[in-house]
Amino acid sequence: MEFDLPAKKRVGDFITEQVTLGLGLLLDMQVSQQRLWHDWSSLTDDERAALMKDLLLGLHEEASELQRSADRSRYHLLKLPPLPTREKFAEDVVDTLKYLLAIAALLGLDCHDLARAFAAKTLHVAERWGQEKMELKQTTRVLMVDIDGVLADWLGGFLAYLNGALGEPIDPRLVNHQSMDQRKDAFHASGGFKKLDVLPGAVETLTWIRSLGYKIALVTARPHRRFPNIYRDTVDWLEQAGIKYDILLFEREKDVVLSRLAPATILAHVEDRARHASEMAAAGVRVLKMPTPEDPHVEHPLITHVKDWDEVRTELRRLVSLDVRNVMRAAIEEG
Repeated sequence: MEFDLPAKKRVGDFITEQVTLGLGLLLDMQVSQQRLWHDWSSLTDDERAALMKDLLLGLHEEASELQRSADRSRYHLLKLPPLPTREKFAEDVVDTLKYLLAIAALLGLDCHDLARAFAAKTLHVAERWGQEKMELKQTTRVLMVDIDGVLADWLGGFLAYLNGALGEPIDPRLVNHQSMDQRKDAFHASGGFKKLDVLPGAVETLTWIRSLGYKIALVTARPHRRFPNIYRDTVDWLEQAGIKYDILLFEREKDVVLSRLAPATILAHVEDRARHASEMAAAGVRVLKMPTPEDPHVEHPLITHVKDWDEVRTELRRLVSLDVRNVMRAAIEEG
């Protein structure tokens, strides 16, 4: 998707302003009412934790009631339970909303925090919708690119995180050891992906390939379902890094992505992991394989080993030249 950053900021600011106006009044009303029962400023940590638990249980109860109302509405066509009224639905939604606002206030969030988060989430959802609805044709040319270890210096960022957490340097060969799983989870949850450096030459090469009319499909195995912050962290990092792209896909098994990109023609896939490189090559996709410490060496007629983005760009020039000749040959044959 082409990002117009000034326009995106204007839209985000407008949404934030409008949401703040209405949400501020609702939040103030809820906080004032809540303080009739609790003076939050004098709560101990244990009391605050107990109150949070009560609010979350109440939220669950009200959300369940809303679901039951919706279910009764669905079965009304069969003349079973009575149809909930519009007022009943509104009451259930408001009960749920009041618990959410109380939880937000207990966490110290104000209307500006919520409005900014609402605006950011709205823009991200719109971007994902646009990517998923993008029509790819057989004539569409796509370059697939991994993120970690290809665009982003994940290894350097994770080692720096470990050094800060443990207070001592870690052998890079140990980062994929099972003992590091909990550390990786903490890194993911802490927003570590937003702090990674961009590998030299990546932005310039992708900008160049897009200028030739190729679409950029970024494919990553980042665990965004386990850690909901990862999607937003990834999008924010790409924007801050100045990386332009057309599609962002989260998929662990990257050969599955080919069905999502069909019927487009894949120019190549830039990858750093041997297993994924082998999977893509087996599926008939040319792979530009970047190095990864302690990763096994793989050989395949469709795998070309490159050491950095300078070599990636050299190989892409050759592949683009071949692709142009193939397109011209096909056009002549059809003509």
